[in-house]
Amino acid sequence: VHVYPKAYMYNVEDITYMEKDQFQPGNILYINSAAMKSLNTSHWQPHVIAGRDNFDEYQEGQGSNARFNFMESFYQRNSTTVIVADSGNNCVRIVDRITNTTSRLSGRCGDPDGFGSIDGPFYSAGFASPSFFVRLPTTVSGGHEQLAFKDFSAVRKIDFTTETVSTMAQDDQIQQLSALTINPDNSSLYLSFLNGIAKLDLLTNKLTILSLSRRHGRPVDGPLSVAVFESGISSLTFLNPSVLLISDYNNDMIRVVDLITEEVTSLCQIPEASKYSCYGGVKSGDIQECAVCSPNALLVIPEKNQVLLGSVGFFGYIKTTGL
Repeated sequence: VHVYPKAYMYNVEDITYMEKDQFQPGNILYINSAAMKSLNTSHWQPHVIAGRDNFDEYQEGQGSNARFNFMESFYQRNSTTVIVADSGNNCVRIVDRITNTTSRLSGRCGDPDGFGSIDGPFYSAGFASPSFFVRLPTTVSGGHEQLAFKDFSAVRKIDFTTETVSTMAQDDQIQQLSALTINPDNSSLYLSFLNGIAKLDLLTNKLTILSLSRRHGRPVDGPLSVAVFESGISSLTFLNPSVLLISDYNNDMIRVVDLITEEVTSLCQIPEASKYSCYGGVKSGDIQECAVCSPNALLVIPEKNQVLLGSVGFFGYIKTTGL
């Protein structure tokens, strides 16, 4: 008996990134562009940690007095400290979960001329729309606590031990990086960029282009080498060591990349007829019938056989049994 996966959608709010909440176990910690919140999944009610909806500015403060400008991701350094990519302010900030206060870690927060990737110590480093932090394994970091992240067109890293920021990889073929994740065995970073997918080997620092399309139009499934990925990929995550999930924001679908067969397929695609009314096209159901609107964040919950999905105005999950 084949059990088809299903998708379930709930009306909540915009979600750009999420993780399991280390400070409040059982909750989901998530962000929209301007606020960080913790969501109780028993009754689907969030409470604000820092920032305020619809106030895209820069200001340090406590709780809703703090201001962010298009947060794209975060990293929970431990249960009480969250590192935030404040992409619109071109800097990296800290949220203290005990006091709910914010502070600057590095970058020129709030400076209208602060856009630019500059290596160096925390106090002088510069950023260009940073996001998607990934903890680097000690085999690569030399025992240091390091986070890889994506800037506009480079993969860079933050070293908490030396308090410096440096560039890991940059290539003319990978312009306008949009998302980054690490594979389950911690050997490679997978990147999405303007028109494709790439892999960065962490031991050799070799960059391999897996898919690069120079055509425009609707995305195309099929062999990975010729599949079409348009700009708008907003999240990458591994379902398991051989399956990469991609949230295709602009095209209202989830893409599935089988790294063994090197085939790309699509899930929960909004019908073309509903494109001009995306919200009206969202629906739960079997994987052949479900539809999502502008998907953003993806979070795999293996113990529940679920992939949580945060999108524009909706929160849901896909049951992965049979996927």
